[in-house]
Amino acid sequence: MNLRFVSRFLLLLPAAAALGAGTPATKAVSLDAYVALGSSFAHDNRLHQLGWSEAQREAFLQGIRATFEGTPRALDAEGQALLQAVGLRLQELAQQDQRRPFGAQAFAQPGFLDQYLKEMRKRFDLQGTDSGLSFGIKVIGAGARPAPEDTVIISYKVSTADLQTELKGLGGERVRLKMDDLVPGLAEALQMMNIGSTALLILPPDLSFGEGPWPAGAERGTPLVFTVILHEIIAAP
Repeated sequence: MNLRFVSRFLLLLPAAAALGAGTPATKAVSLDAYVALGSSFAHDNRLHQLGWSEAQREAFLQGIRATFEGTPRALDAEGQALLQAVGLRLQELAQQDQRRPFGAQAFAQPGFLDQYLKEMRKRFDLQGTDSGLSFGIKVIGAGARPAPEDTVIISYKVSTADLQTELKGLGGERVRLKMDDLVPGLAEALQMMNIGSTALLILPPDLSFGEGPWPAGAERGTPLVFTVILHEIIAAP
């Protein structure tokens, strides 16, 4: 079996168990953060797309609990076969993504954008707003949220709709920006985030650069995918 296609979540379980609940690195972290971490692993590795029943999911979680309790179950022949089947399914999903067109011509087709957003919301457990923004808070922060007139300090990355190409000309680490200078979708999302939050966003074209100039590497008329961390809010005077 080609291990490239085994879920990173499965490979990380032994390391996660070794951390323990009382180590200095994890002692002060909230339980909500652990929930978000589990969701992130599951969605990043497409566990929700494997088609498992409730009983199968519960059995999988039972195996995780056993590992944390120091009594992991060894893989027998049936378990090895299941591991291979999971790897093949993940490979199929990756190949499906590679075959699908995500350029401007595809998104110009009626209904293609709506279908793309629907699939991405399901894949990454995102919510949709009335404006068309898709967003998910992956790490929950605390405290204030920015207002439209505020300035924020954020770290963010932007990729193309196929998730394959990071747009190096966009994004940065701890960038100071005025809310009213941001593209509409990013400004909308930040107003739903507390300090310390990390969010995954998908902006349809009209919530990013719309009819204006588009940056190099971003194909006009296609969605953009943002990963954003809100570090600080500087209130307007």
